[in-house]
Amino acid sequence: LERIIWVLCSIISIFRAEPTISISRLATRLVRDSVFHLGDGESDLPVRQCIISFIGWCSLLFIPSRTITDNVFDLDTQGANCFTRTSIALESAQRPIDELLRSFGELLPKKPTEGTYATETKCSLKLRVSNLNIATLKKLAGMTIIWVDAVGAHLDFDPTTASLCLFKAPSYCKLKSSKNTFLLARITKDFYTDGECRTETFSPQVLMNEIILSYGLLFQNWRLAREVYRDEERSRASTTINGEGKVDPWLDKLCGMDLPIGVLSSMSSKHGIRDTYDAKSQFPILSGRLKAIQDYMDGKQPSRIASLWNDRRDLRLWYTVWVVLILGIISIIQSFLGIFLSGAQVAIASRAFELQMKQSQSTLPFT
Repeated sequence: LERIIWVLCSIISIFRAEPTISISRLATRLVRDSVFHLGDGESDLPVRQCIISFIGWCSLLFIPSRTITDNVFDLDTQGANCFTRTSIALESAQRPIDELLRSFGELLPKKPTEGTYATETKCSLKLRVSNLNIATLKKLAGMTIIWVDAVGAHLDFDPTTASLCLFKAPSYCKLKSSKNTFLLARITKDFYTDGECRTETFSPQVLMNEIILSYGLLFQNWRLAREVYRDEERSRASTTINGEGKVDPWLDKLCGMDLPIGVLSSMSSKHGIRDTYDAKSQFPILSGRLKAIQDYMDGKQPSRIASLWNDRRDLRLWYTVWVVLILGIISIIQSFLGIFLSGAQVAIASRAFELQMKQSQSTLPFT
């Protein structure tokens, strides 16, 4: 452990002195400073592999693959769609670290351009909890939730497979939201290009705070979503440690494990339940990913009885439809019962008339 800490401190100290240093030059410095030892003529590719892995595990922007391949650094995407490449040749590590990592794909969410907001109405800038909670996403759209270890893959949505990635360790976000760590700040400082319209308020702390807030949108503010987390998703979000599944306690807190799931709980205001979030002010960085999910859900309309039952995005409409449907069924049943009783009454009257006629015939005098 002391050896690992020493290597990490050496990497960070070099980054502080030369923020734009490349992986190859960093490997050369570490070998020169005797942090790593190589034999005569031995390649420094394993050192480069180690450096990129350290950066991944410390920043959690990506997760190194547990399988080591010669001359290639591999990512473990864990099913996330934001990674456009899963490996890079270690020989190409001549560029600055931010350029190298950008080649993996969208490790950090991109903020929508101002033109996108200009064409939107004020109403459409609202992110509706009824549309984006996990219960609705799973039951109405059949969405699959993938719990990932990479913070950069949080809210990564793939419409072709209807899969949504969620970060399983928000305690990391809580830690990073309170203070600025040099490594994460250095990596994200020059990650965005000018054409990607990075928000002026961007910082690792802002991103981490948005990730923390997103769990309320997805889970905490919707009763059925809290129930889905407890019954289905909590066990899937666990991490195996020493053969035992462990769940981030901060994840439990953010997903409403301490809140009730009774039918009347959503009517109580003491729990801070809210219906909407503002995309531009509350999620300036993650708004692009969230609006992509909301637009996908807006296109989902129930076509079967089961999906109509699960579509509770508008509770007033849901109650109206089902009350009208139930009353209609009751009216139909009453009509059938009325017809049945009328038929039975006619049959009984006919039978009584026949009996009366027979009795009348039996009492006539014989001639």
